[in-house]
Amino acid sequence: MAMVSKTRNMLEGLVREGSFKWLIKNRTSFDEEFEEMGRSPSAERNWIPELSPVANIIVRRCSKILGISTGALQENFKAEASDSIKQPSQYARNFLEYCCFRALALSTQVKGYLDDKKFRRLTFDMMLAWEFPAAASQPFLNMEEDVTVGVEAFSRIAPAVPIIANVIISDNLFEVLTASTGGRLQFSVYEKYLGGLERAIRKLKTQSDSSLLSALRSTQGEKILEVDGTVTTQPVLQHVGISTWPGRLILTDHALYFEALRSVLYKSISLSEPVVMEFPELKGHTRRDYWLAIIREILYVHRFICKFQITGVERDETLLKAILGILRLQALKEISSTVPLCCEALLMFNLCDQLPGGDLILETLANMSTSRELERTNNSISRRGMYSISALAMASNLGFVFGNKFKCS
Repeated sequence: MAMVSKTRNMLEGLVREGSFKWLIKNRTSFDEEFEEMGRSPSAERNWIPELSPVANIIVRRCSKILGISTGALQENFKAEASDSIKQPSQYARNFLEYCCFRALALSTQVKGYLDDKKFRRLTFDMMLAWEFPAAASQPFLNMEEDVTVGVEAFSRIAPAVPIIANVIISDNLFEVLTASTGGRLQFSVYEKYLGGLERAIRKLKTQSDSSLLSALRSTQGEKILEVDGTVTTQPVLQHVGISTWPGRLILTDHALYFEALRSVLYKSISLSEPVVMEFPELKGHTRRDYWLAIIREILYVHRFICKFQITGVERDETLLKAILGILRLQALKEISSTVPLCCEALLMFNLCDQLPGGDLILETLANMSTSRELERTNNSISRRGMYSISALAMASNLGFVFGNKFKCS
């Protein structure tokens, strides 16, 4: 009883003394959760002395999501983690990551999770905790400024939700998101980005469920990723030889289609001669650069799939990586309209085509895909299986399903 009382007094004291002022300006759920822990008879059992206050709060949230106690989480971590991960110097951060990844795997199984304000705040707060997980770690933020997170925390936590980030492009994505905030990510910007993602997903669903190209897409399950040329003041012009036609350009996850105004529709694989597409703009060439990048992303992902003979579920997962990259780019275009985007740096297969050693990255991805496919075939369960979820499942829980019938030609 004495230990419980001591812990409770310590928790209440931290709140009373304003120890979270460096973290928040106004009263938020952190205060409420901290006070609740201080009042709880199980405060001693729930408090992990190796962790910082904010890390303790995040672990507590994770335990609630998972429906198990923090003590049980510790025991599971002890049983599953290797000795090197459990070293005292790295214990706090590694245990925190373990709890976060397990909780995110479960949270993303909820329909429409990306639009949930609690989910958005949870992922950001996980990044906060990641920056100073240990009890001995000290905040390095200005107490008078809005709380922010750095690139390492973002690149570690955000890719756990594939729609939010991809580990290969996460640094470049972070740079765009923090272009106006001095290299630190604010929650207001992060939430605005997630809102843009939700709208990009909604647009993809609306376009793909429409009657556009329905005759061609019905048996193939293609998803319409982008459409341009629908506004008369911003046409897409097709040049074939000396002929020019305005029309509508449509990119799906498998092909490029052009529908000339009052003319015949064709798709990219049926071309008999070179075609030039023009995107007229009053100044600059952002439309052209954007379209070139997303067309290449789809071209490169299919080239990758065919080269490494990726099939089945892993093929769909690979294709989804390119699709999610395009959705992220669309969200960034919406919220960063005044900031020029280097589109190639934000799309995984584009970036790997440019990076020195990018071919080695793709080869590693192919090997990982092969290993996962073998695991599925053998009905084996990896040690991470209990807290991992596929990108396809996450996409399904956002309201759309992928899975094409195409074969390499």
